[in-house]
Amino acid sequence: MLYSLGKTVRKVRPTVSVYTDLPATRHFNALNAVVETYASGGPIETLRTTGSIVYTQGDKRHPKRSNFCAHNISSMKLISDGLPMSRIADLNPAHVGWTWEPYWDYAVASSAHTSAITTALAALGAVGLTKLQANWYSYAVSGFTALQPDLTKLSLPNFLVDLKQIGSLADDVRPFMNLVSAEAKTQRLVDLNRYRALSGKDQLKSASKLVASKRLSYKFGWKPTIGDVTAMLDAVLGLKDRLEAFKNSIGVDLSYTKTLENVDTWKTGQFNYGGFNYYPTNWAGYLKGKVQYHAKYTPQPLAVLGPLDEKIRAVLDHFGVELNPQILWDAIPLSFVLDWFTGFGDWLSNFKVDALQLPILLTDSAVSYKETYQVNSRLITNPSGFAFVTAPHTLPGFSSESRFYHRMPVDPSVATMRQLGWKRPTKSQWINFVSLATVLGL
Repeated sequence: MLYSLGKTVRKVRPTVSVYTDLPATRHFNALNAVVETYASGGPIETLRTTGSIVYTQGDKRHPKRSNFCAHNISSMKLISDGLPMSRIADLNPAHVGWTWEPYWDYAVASSAHTSAITTALAALGAVGLTKLQANWYSYAVSGFTALQPDLTKLSLPNFLVDLKQIGSLADDVRPFMNLVSAEAKTQRLVDLNRYRALSGKDQLKSASKLVASKRLSYKFGWKPTIGDVTAMLDAVLGLKDRLEAFKNSIGVDLSYTKTLENVDTWKTGQFNYGGFNYYPTNWAGYLKGKVQYHAKYTPQPLAVLGPLDEKIRAVLDHFGVELNPQILWDAIPLSFVLDWFTGFGDWLSNFKVDALQLPILLTDSAVSYKETYQVNSRLITNPSGFAFVTAPHTLPGFSSESRFYHRMPVDPSVATMRQLGWKRPTKSQWINFVSLATVLGL
């Protein structure tokens, strides 16, 4: 549920702008004498800062709870210091050696930068407030799920089911144990001749199938098996310490923060600003964002009958011996493939009953999104395609930056925790999917 947000306060930071007068654009002859001048477009804004904050006043009845907050600070500035301007060649054949000093390009660059911001933000996908508004319940559930203390380090029932894979894993190492035996040499020769007899297409198919098979053997055989053995050793050595650490924290107010999502995007592009006599303009932008879950909680006493009951249930919970429908799901062949797209196994784990529950009292829950984006733009050349005569050999450019922070107090919803939805597989899972399809000949 969303907290009652209370009285809303809005404050706007006064906009501070600096305007700079543009010198007249001058036209020089071959003797470096000014032959004519033109207005360059009047003063332009070379620096601007502004910002605002909206927040709710805290509830005195619940002083530990976070408040709603939306804070934004924006700035825009001319990339260079001052107004440097190069001389450019006059391309009129009748004006050999003549040059221009076109300060009007600064006014064009300022207007082009506004278009660059619109173009860059569309490409970067800056979202601001809508990032949390669309997903705050699911973010809260993800954060709260990670927060909940749990003694379970591995699932012993699943490990026992997977023991039958040890024989197939041995097939991966057996060839390396008999590299010099006569039987191994004969078999390698037979395999090599059989491979050479295949067509080019079949050779590629055979090699792809071998590589895919070994990848799957590592990802879903060796890696989890070694991980389970390591977890067993850690479980035996660390169970007492973890349980004591929780018991020592009972009644203590604790804070927790977890990063749920990172956004880091960089885009570049070019567009033509203006009408018939357009100015090609380069732009570059980056977007960085971070979604975090914040909580305050207090560990509660264990519901046990006595020291012996506590120890027995702690050991059972530590090794995953619990009422958990996910154990049965994981035992079904290829069930993990469906998990890549639906997260069905994780959904089933929401219904598990721990052998030893480590209870906590949640006193505050909130999600936040911090976003920073920057857009830089610079004119490339003017419509005449001039040549630079003097430094600097670049045209004017502008830079804008916006920093946004949004915090929304929200409790994790039990209903949301028990909803089953679709997932987008990760890059590694897509590679595993292709490997599996290759091995199965799909």
